[in-house]
This record gives sequence, structure tokens and C-alpha cells, in this order.
Amino acid sequence: MRKFLFILALSSLSCKEVKNTESENGVISENDLYSVINSLQNCAPKGTIYYSENDTPYDKNFIETYKLDSIFSTEDVDFFRKQMKKATDFKLNIQKTKCDRIITKHNINKMRLESKTDEIFWEKIRMKYGPLTCLAYIKLPIFSKDKNYVIFSSNYSTGPHSLGGSIEIYKKINNKWKRFHSLSGLMS
Repeated sequence: MRKFLFILALSSLSCKEVKNTESENGVISENDLYSVINSLQNCAPKGTIYYSENDTPYDKNFIETYKLDSIFSTEDVDFFRKQMKKATDFKLNIQKTKCDRIITKHNINKMRLESKTDEIFWEKIRMKYGPLTCLAYIKLPIFSKDKNYVIFSSNYSTGPHSLGGSIEIYKKINNKWKRFHSLSGLMS
């Protein structure tokens, strides 16, 4: 029995070492993603409803457009590119978020199809979720190789003729994500 417990303890230590090694080699875990998403969601307006899926890819010229190679190392830029290739099928895991207001793409599309105009669609959204409702989606957060920086992209709509969004770089300071640099912002 002692041998079994020793082997079990040894194997659990080995598993922990593998996880840390993978992390140091630049593998982004779900915990990494949701630590960023949950900490940055606190800044979102209370009436925000998040889309559960985002299939909008990062622009193929994203790195060049925002001159990320002037801010980050070549190794980081290569790591961004690898992550951006996988970013098109990002789905929020409701159980891992602190946000309890998430709507599926299917439900949004259904509401849009049932509405003759954008105004009617927004009327239905406000009746169902409240008068100050904002629909939002986030793209997959993109990490630097050492995971001390993250690029976070979000877009918001508060009505048929209003749109806002931003692309921000956050830096991890004392285990908290702080805004480091704004790449772009838009509001209409």
C-alpha cells in the first residue's frame, strides 16, 4: 500500500511539472484565458450581454496595422500569429465566466429574423433584457509568449445606430491586468 501511495504521489508531481513546462513553452490554457476575461469583464457596463460565439477572425494585417513588432519581440509577434490563426472559433464557456448574461448566436439570429427592422430587434432586446442593454462580443485574448501581456479586443452595440469597440494591450502587474496601451477605439 505504501508503494502505491508513493507512486501516486510521484505521478501527481510529474503531471504538475509537465503542466508548468507546457505553460513556459507558450501554451495558453483555459485558465489563462478566463483569468483575463473575468478580470476585464468587470469594466463592462452592468447591462452588457455577451455573445457566446465570435467567429470574426483577426485581420490578416493586424500585426502590421498596429505596429506590434515595434512594441513586442519577434518571438512574441510569431506567438501572436499562431494564436490568431486559432481565434476564429472562440466560444465563451458560460461555466468559466463571471458573467451570467450570455446569449447564443442562434438566439440572436432568431431574434433578428423575427424582427422586420433593426429598431424592432432592439425593442425586443430591451423588452427582454432591460432598457440599458448592450450587446457585446470579445475576440480570443492574444497573449505574449511570457503571458505578461495580452491583447484584448471587444465590440459593443447599444442600439441600431450605435457601435463602439476597442483593442487594448494589458500588462500583468502584481497578478492583476492593467491597461498598458490602447491600440484603437471607436464609437459611433
